[in-house]
Amino acid sequence: MSGGQLLLFPTGKARMPPKSTSPFTDKFHEPAPTSADAFALIEVSDTTYECDREYKIPLYVAAGVPAWIVNVAQRWVEFYGSPDDLKLTNGHVFRDTFDVLGVTVAVNRLFRPS
Repeated sequence: MSGGQLLLFPTGKARMPPKSTSPFTDKFHEPAPTSADAFALIEVSDTTYECDREYKIPLYVAAGVPAWIVNVAQRWVEFYGSPDDLKLTNGHVFRDTFDVLGVTVAVNRLFRPS
């Protein structure tokens, strides 16, 4: 988080404006961001859970980036911080609250009331 900036991409793929209109330096764009640029990743998984759990999360963890999955179908949050966590069926499961970079999040606030 150099320069005091934190970038959040809440939906879809991260898209940056063309360089000519970007407020960021060329260093931000070239080379592309790597795991060294990420403090944590959160996947919100409804129809994409299997892909996220089997493919994306292991890549994040292997790169040393802690990752959470908001498991919409189960209405819980899973955490994967180390390769050993990948051996667990659903990682570390949180049903009440969880912390992301020092921020406590109430799990029930992530979902519409049932």
